[in-house]
Amino acid sequence: MGITFLAAGTSVPDCMASLIVARQGLGDMAVSNTIGSNVFDILVGLGVPWGLQTMAIDYGSTVCILNIFLMFSFFSI
Repeated sequence: MGITFLAAGTSVPDCMASLIVARQGLGDMAVSNTIGSNVFDILVGLGVPWGLQTMAIDYGSTVCILNIFLMFSFFSI
């Protein structure tokens, strides 16, 4: 849960950086920053806790996703 909040907290500076770069006329750099940071946040925010669960806490277990909106958000990126 903490890593997820940490990943969300890193999105605000990325958003500000994208706005500054877009105002300077470098729209392609702003878009790539936005897409790259969101993909990184998803991979770290979800991947690290799930990886710890399946490798360190309960080896060989599976992570069951019981929320359809989480799956929609994951596949919409």
